[in-house]
Amino acid sequence: MKRKIYTLLFGMPLLFSNVSKAQNYYAKTIEKVGVTNSVSRVGKTAVAKNTIFNWGTLGSNTVDLDPSASTVTVSGASFVRRLTTSQQLLWAVGFGGTGTTVNSLKLDNDKSVYIGGEFSQAFDVDPGSGVITVTPSGSFPKTDAFIIKLDSNGLYKWHAIVGSINNDVCKDLAFDAVSNSIYATGSFSNTVDFDPSASTYTMTATNKDMFVLKLNATTGAFVSAFKNAGAGDQTGNTIVCDASGDVYVSGEYGNSPDMDPSASTYTLPTAGYLDGFVAKYNASGTFQWASSFGGPGYSTLPLKSILIPGGNLILAGNFSDLQINYNGSFAVFNNSTVGTNDIFYFSISPSTGTLTNAYKIGSTNEEMFGDLSIDQANNVYISGNSFGVCNTNPVGTNIVSFSSTYGGPFFTKMTGTSTFDYTRAFGGGISGTTINNLNITDYNEIIIGGYFGWTANLDPSPGVIQNYNAGNSNVNGFLINYASCTSTVVASPVVTNTLTAICDGGYYIMTASSAGGGINWYASSTSTTVLASGTSYNTNNPFTPAGVYSYYLTNNTGCGVSPQTVLNLTVSTIPTLTVATSNTLLCTGQQATITASGAMSYSLNNVSSPAVSVISPTTTTTYTIVGSNVGCPVTAVTITQSVSTCTGIEEATTNNLVSIYPNPANDFITVGVADANEGTTIHIINALGELVLTEKATSTSTTLKTENLTNGIYFVKVESKNGSAIKKFIKQ
Repeated sequence: MKRKIYTLLFGMPLLFSNVSKAQNYYAKTIEKVGVTNSVSRVGKTAVAKNTIFNWGTLGSNTVDLDPSASTVTVSGASFVRRLTTSQQLLWAVGFGGTGTTVNSLKLDNDKSVYIGGEFSQAFDVDPGSGVITVTPSGSFPKTDAFIIKLDSNGLYKWHAIVGSINNDVCKDLAFDAVSNSIYATGSFSNTVDFDPSASTYTMTATNKDMFVLKLNATTGAFVSAFKNAGAGDQTGNTIVCDASGDVYVSGEYGNSPDMDPSASTYTLPTAGYLDGFVAKYNASGTFQWASSFGGPGYSTLPLKSILIPGGNLILAGNFSDLQINYNGSFAVFNNSTVGTNDIFYFSISPSTGTLTNAYKIGSTNEEMFGDLSIDQANNVYISGNSFGVCNTNPVGTNIVSFSSTYGGPFFTKMTGTSTFDYTRAFGGGISGTTINNLNITDYNEIIIGGYFGWTANLDPSPGVIQNYNAGNSNVNGFLINYASCTSTVVASPVVTNTLTAICDGGYYIMTASSAGGGINWYASSTSTTVLASGTSYNTNNPFTPAGVYSYYLTNNTGCGVSPQTVLNLTVSTIPTLTVATSNTLLCTGQQATITASGAMSYSLNNVSSPAVSVISPTTTTTYTIVGSNVGCPVTAVTITQSVSTCTGIEEATTNNLVSIYPNPANDFITVGVADANEGTTIHIINALGELVLTEKATSTSTTLKTENLTNGIYFVKVESKNGSAIKKFIKQ
């Protein structure tokens, strides 16, 4: 599992009711992590100022980890990467193999990365060029716990393994700036050496016991370790440190654990199948206090804790009992039936462990906890996933509706810890959309990570839809930067159609793009009915009759709505082409006019031409006229223009004694002969010199029928006892 570092050079369907305060936030960036029809997820994420550190899993396909136009891939079943909050990739490394799971990712003050989890098969813990292979102590699928440190550039620094022949797991990590230490908590079985050096420090579990391990953050050297014990199983799920170096651990237990690692005892009572605990230890591991919470039947699982600077400990997770009691006193009800999860949210005094406030998010459906975070103003954010109608307001009412089959994600912001601010919900997809993590940057940008199946809307902004596709029956990860608006000016969508016209009766999917936000399609400039949302619109019906179809597009980013963009699509008919020549027979050197009609544009012998073209062929020539209407197949017509040398016929230069009218003629001509007499004869000769008509002139004006003559050039020859004269006329 080798590393790749890339450093930037500087130079379905989800229905919800979002009853909340107006918030000027928008999806600054949305990244789909994975390729369509593969399986990948975004897992744990940590942020520091304007930087995101992100872990996830990779499917069997090669996954591009660079959100830009560049491509960055890594080897391994998992990845860790560093990005800016604008999702510019700084570096990415791959590690792990089948059976490697990351449960925690934390940072120190230098932005070094600490990764904790479990593994059931051998893997290389160095994502760089070195090879450091670790092998679990037990047989597959038994797991050992691991902790790996990478520096701020993704380079391997050290690792530690906690393992026995049974299952050992690292659930969470915490960095203590006071002692420059990294804490780990989880569970272990049997006898385990917790010292990663050649020395040993062993502890033996009663069953499955909770452990707390303290290592030097710089070197990975062992500092201390302690555990709890009891007749049942115990697991540490979360761990945080305060500014004095004290440690707060929360987790779950099955039967009356002793929370004091010294010779003294502090045993918690058992209420149900799985209860929760929270305990405080000082920097030396000395027990301070412990509290228990749970219900009489099912489980209460604390899954995340945060410590508000100078304030209370915030603890959240799932519970499936009818109610939670905290240290024996009532805390919150569950609106669901027994065995169906709601989300709990506690505020606890860090000095005494006393419950200050207890809240819950849920309803009669299933709700699963996602993550917990605070911003720079110490406002609390809690995320989760709901299956059905959910009240996302811990202190009031805010109803959000999700698919009861596949569920959907949401996050709720509290002002402080006890005043509801707003909820944002999004997602969809037949395989559901899940929030794994939620972090707040120093600039109050909300970084949301998770995974989704099929097609899902990944924009949390109310009324904004940006759909992404993971493929049928597959899962992709996502990473969203939900940022506050800096401007209400929103750029209009840009039409990206490859065609501007199609043929009558045809189908076409229209497309557009935006610089961010969701595109809405309308049938008119005043309509409020959204025809479609997203970068494309398919009417699923043929376009007919011919004409110009107009659609009106706006871009909604959550900060505002853009001016409209008009998309015009011309629908044409297949040309019905008519072509004629002004003269079917020409003498050499003469011209004719070809006239075409029935199309928008024309070409004559593959050369673009107007509807009326003048030709002067020297020999008989066949012309191909092609008519086209934009978007439709072309129509072609051929016409032959005859040309003759007109040999043996010369028009008299002195023929003012003979006149012909009309000229050109259609059905008849009138021939005037100034000196007509009994012997005067009128002949009509074609351009080939062939005699086609003879008539006796009985007066000075004689009418001859020409309706049966083909169009072309003819000559009238008048013969009398005084001589002859020739005059040309055109039959058309």
